[in-house]
Amino acid sequence: MKVLWVTFGLAYPPDTGFRQRDYHLIREISRHAEIVLFSLIPPGGVTDPGELARICARVETWQMPRRLPPAGGLARIRAGAWHNFYPGAAARLAALAEAEQPDIVQIEHSLLAAYRDALPGSVAGRTVLSLHNVAYQQYRRMASLSRNPGTRVAYRLKARLMRGAEAHYVQQYDAVVTVSARESALLTALVARLRPTVVENGVDCGALRPLAPGGAAVLFTGLMNYPPNADAAVFFARSILPRIRAEVPDVKFLIAGHAPPRRVQRLAADPRIEVAGSVADLRPYYEQAAAAVVPLRAGGGTRLKILESMALGRPVVSTSIGCEGLDVEHDHHLLIADRPEEFAGCVTRLLRDPSLCQRLAAAARGLVETRYAWPAIAQRLLALHASLCAMAPAPR
Repeated sequence: MKVLWVTFGLAYPPDTGFRQRDYHLIREISRHAEIVLFSLIPPGGVTDPGELARICARVETWQMPRRLPPAGGLARIRAGAWHNFYPGAAARLAALAEAEQPDIVQIEHSLLAAYRDALPGSVAGRTVLSLHNVAYQQYRRMASLSRNPGTRVAYRLKARLMRGAEAHYVQQYDAVVTVSARESALLTALVARLRPTVVENGVDCGALRPLAPGGAAVLFTGLMNYPPNADAAVFFARSILPRIRAEVPDVKFLIAGHAPPRRVQRLAADPRIEVAGSVADLRPYYEQAAAAVVPLRAGGGTRLKILESMALGRPVVSTSIGCEGLDVEHDHHLLIADRPEEFAGCVTRLLRDPSLCQRLAAAARGLVETRYAWPAIAQRLLALHASLCAMAPAPR
C-alpha cells in the first residue's frame, strides 16, 4: 500500500500538538505502507524534514508565500477554502499524485481540504480527510471569548466560512477522520449521512515515563500564539491563581509554550509566575510541577497536553472543554472544574494531598498505556486505509 500524505507544515520535530499527531501516525503507518509526504510550508516554517526523510519513501515540500493566493473558483470562495489553495501547490501535488499513483491520499486539516480538487482523474486512490479539530466550532468558541468587537466579528465570520467549507468538503472525500466521537457528531450535524472514523490523539508512552513527585508549582503548556491557550494562561493567572495562593501562598505558576503574546508575557511581572516561551524539552518544567492545569475556555479537537501530562505521571486539573473528547473520569483519571473557585479548590487539593496526586497519576498512566498509545491508535487508521483499498477504484 502506498499513501500520499499531505500536511500543513512538516511533522518534525514533533514539538506541537498537530506535529505530534502527524509524526506519530506517519511513523506507525510507515511500518506497514510506503509513505510519500507532501508538506505545504507556511512562512517561517521548518524546512528540514529530519527523521521524516528516514521513515518516508519520499518527502516533498512547497513553500507558501506570505501573500494570499488568488481567489480561484466561486465555489471555493463560498466554501471559505480559497485562502490556502495555491495553484502552484495544487499543480505540484497533482504531478506527484500522477507520478506515484498512491492507493490512499490523506490530507490533514480542513484548511487544506480544497487540495482534493487538485487530484487528477487518472489517480484512482481513495481519499481521506483527517480533521485535527472541527474548525467552525473552534472559531465560534473563540468569538465568544473575545472582548474586542472587531476580533469577535472576524472569528464569527471565520466560523461561518469554515462551517461552509467543512460541510462542503467532507462530502468530497471517501472517508473522514476525526479525533473524537464528539467531533464526529459536530460533522454529522452538518451532513447527516456522514460516518466519520475516530482516530484519537495519542501519546508516546515509551519515550515519556512517569517522573518522581514534583515541587510546589503548577504547569500549563501549549502554543501560546494560539488564542485559546493565551486566554487560558491569563484566565488562570488572574482568576484562579489568587484563590490558590490564599491557601498555598508559595505556589508557582509555570507557563511553557512557543510565542507567548504580550498579555501572557506581562504575567511574568509576578515573580512567582514564569513565562518560559519555547523550550526544547518540557520535562524539566514537569519535574518542578506537582500538577498540570488545562484551564481552557475555547478550542477544538482533544488535548495532547493532557495525555502527555498523564504519561509523565502528573495529575491534571482541567475544564470540561479542556478534556472533552477524552475517555476520562473526574476524580479517577483527573479533576474537572469550570468555575474559578472550583478549579482553584481542585488544584489546592493536589498541592496538599500527595496521596491523591499518586492515585490520579497511576490511574491516568494506566489509561494512556491501554487506550492512547500511538501504536494502538495507528491500527485504527491502518484498518481504515485497508478497507478503502479493498473497495473498487474511486471515480474522479
